[in-house]
Amino acid sequence: MSVNDLLASGKAVITRTEAAQLLECDVRTVSRAIDKGEIEALPFGRKKMIPVRPLLKRLGFEA
Repeated sequence: MSVNDLLASGKAVITRTEAAQLLECDVRTVSRAIDKGEIEALPFGRKKMIPVRPLLKRLGFEA
């Protein structure tokens, strides 16, 4: 998944797995960043959903 793919999808939130694909890192790295507050995430049951706009803004992209 690329930033362009994400923008074209129109998704408001993504999973940790999708974020890891976007960031080209391991899912555990994304989980640690969420735990440290470096990536914003919303609890949804046992899952953590990552809002796309704040993530892209943090990466330097305007969404």
